[in-house]
Amino acid sequence: MGRVSTRKRLSRRKGDTYRTSKTSQEPQHVELHSDLLLDSEPVFEPIGDSPDSHTSENKTPNISIDNTINEVCLESVKLDHAYGSQIGSKPKFEGSAPVPEPVLDEELLLDIKHKIDFFLPHQWLCLQDNNYVIKVVLISAQNNVSIQRSLEFSHNGDINFYVHCNPMSIDPYLTETLPPLPLDASTVDYFVDRVVTIVNNVRKMEICPGYDDEKYQVAWPVCPFGEKDTNPYRECRYSETFRSHTCLRLVGKKKWRCSECAKLYKPLKRRTAAAAMETRKSKTANKYLTESQMLIKLQEQRQELDKARKKIVRLHSKMEVMIKKEGIAVEQSMSDALSEILSDSKITPAQSIFMQQQIKASQVEKSSSMRWHPTMLRLALAVHLTSPSAYELLRDTGMVKLPSSRTLFEYSHANRIKEGIDAVVIEKLSARVTKLTEEINPTTKVQDKHKKYHILMADEMYISQNLIFQKTSGKLLGFTSLDDIDSEIRNLEAHLAGQP
Repeated sequence: MGRVSTRKRLSRRKGDTYRTSKTSQEPQHVELHSDLLLDSEPVFEPIGDSPDSHTSENKTPNISIDNTINEVCLESVKLDHAYGSQIGSKPKFEGSAPVPEPVLDEELLLDIKHKIDFFLPHQWLCLQDNNYVIKVVLISAQNNVSIQRSLEFSHNGDINFYVHCNPMSIDPYLTETLPPLPLDASTVDYFVDRVVTIVNNVRKMEICPGYDDEKYQVAWPVCPFGEKDTNPYRECRYSETFRSHTCLRLVGKKKWRCSECAKLYKPLKRRTAAAAMETRKSKTANKYLTESQMLIKLQEQRQELDKARKKIVRLHSKMEVMIKKEGIAVEQSMSDALSEILSDSKITPAQSIFMQQQIKASQVEKSSSMRWHPTMLRLALAVHLTSPSAYELLRDTGMVKLPSSRTLFEYSHANRIKEGIDAVVIEKLSARVTKLTEEINPTTKVQDKHKKYHILMADEMYISQNLIFQKTSGKLLGFTSLDDIDSEIRNLEAHLAGQP
């Protein structure tokens, strides 16, 4: 007796012939025309596997399928043709004993190679390795052939995947694939189905072309986030590109570049704009400079260094001349004592400036040739404005060298005071008000609302009623500037009238 099992078939071309082994223990030769097979083929499988079922008088059974499938030969028949098994079905292993290590021969590997070649697309090749490994590679279309993708399938189910000789993870391409099984004579079709499915998944992906825009090529040598790819594997999507160090290599057909290479846009754009500038700022780091800009910067630094060396030599010779001309010879003990005092004493910067100015003022021949330090001028103005008589007393004693009153007058009257409202005072008041409104209270960490309200009060006053002729400007001072006051009042009225 026999039972009929229904198996789905893969697409086959018309006229394909499938043959079985010719040994007495294997199923016999069967020839079927694919145009006679339906989507659900009746296949006979033996119920028992007794020795009586295989006799020396085995003959090739003839099977014909017509409208009525009533008279069917019940002789044991097995179809051992390629890809005749249902997709996803697993070979049956009877018994609970562990599966032994598969023994593979050259004929079996060649048979697997031929079956895989039948389903491989254009430019994909199947290679046989001596270490029981099947390799499926994608070669370039140019004359100088290069291997662009490589898949290595071992007999135990392990897969190694390489893109441009770089190892990649195969996990994203194992979706909807069969689980791995040890390769032997009974799992050949299963192994081939799995290989073809994985190759088709890899074939759906395209190579990432990196950032190959020509306008950013000037920034490739100075960008530390990627490397230049000269296309040694003859890819068709680019001729020369700049690729990220963490490039994913493969992308879907709907995308042009991977997410890692897309991150190169901002650094490449910034460095390209910087390269368009002839000169950069002096504080720009060298890693952001192009080669030409670094050469210019190096040349400028060399010139500055030469100037500094010449200045040091010139000042050194000048100092030697001053020491010979103005230096005072002292005993070694006094020199050591002065050096100890200066090194041990904690002199503030203001005290140091005061001492230097006193020594310098005592050495000049004319007091008018003395150039006072701004700190000394501020100190002298503060003392003079507090008490002019006390200031003159200090100068007359000769114990302290101070600027003359005429010198202080020039500095104090650098800004000519005019009658009316001084614009400089208004600007300073405005700056102070702005600072108060923006100031944050350190305790509450918020701005104080009461500092936003201010009152400006002005009063008309005069020091003395008199007319004075000003030599510098040639004006007669003392009259009230009514024109300015009238114009200010008119401007104020116009401003108030324009408000709602």
